[in-house]
Amino acid sequence: MKQRKLLLLASVFSAITALVGVAVFFILPQFNCTDITNCRHFDCNDKKLWNKSRQQVDNPRHFLYPKLKQCLRIGMTRSEVRRLTGEPDFIEIHSDAFGMGMPPFGIDYGMLEFRYDENDRLIDYQYIQG
Repeated sequence: MKQRKLLLLASVFSAITALVGVAVFFILPQFNCTDITNCRHFDCNDKKLWNKSRQQVDNPRHFLYPKLKQCLRIGMTRSEVRRLTGEPDFIEIHSDAFGMGMPPFGIDYGMLEFRYDENDRLIDYQYIQG
């Protein structure tokens, strides 16, 4: 009788340990998404998708842009913008640009350009198509 209780207890403990392991491995990484600028609209999963799509013609940046736009503020530093977006596709002294690929219903490739002042503060950004 005592052995059955111990066996049952060991089985229950093993099952609980397995469930906790699954939760830690699969579920918790999805909640560890606070590494960018306190903007609830564009999280680190969006950032990963944004950067993963860097070379794709049909990249999802068009669909992510409205979310990103809600986090952008004139006066942000270049490093704050890059914390959201990652490294740009094109870099100049006072601007960064990202290829947006071809929109779903368009024929021209898009480009998102960020312009900075001499102190690397965001002064303007625009989506350019054509």
